[in-house]
Amino acid sequence: MLKTIDANDLVDIRNVQVDATLPKYERIVSFINQIKNPYQFKCGDFVVSVKYAKNGVSLEDCLERLAAIETQTELEGFQSTVAPKTSGVVL
Repeated sequence: MLKTIDANDLVDIRNVQVDATLPKYERIVSFINQIKNPYQFKCGDFVVSVKYAKNGVSLEDCLERLAAIETQTELEGFQSTVAPKTSGVVL
């Protein structure tokens, strides 16, 4: 049975701040204390649910792919404002 979560009860990860100068263990503790539930939280209007599967893609790999997509989208937007689109690779 799935438990229904009210999005208003979730912490927005954009409000979580961790002191990068702290030792790793203390950074983890700070993050967990602030986020409350690291498996379900908000990012703006989106609810993020983290689940793990055997032999699945790691969270790190997913985030790297997302960052690559965002970077490509930003580059395409920058290119369209600076010069007319041409075929070829965007650097």
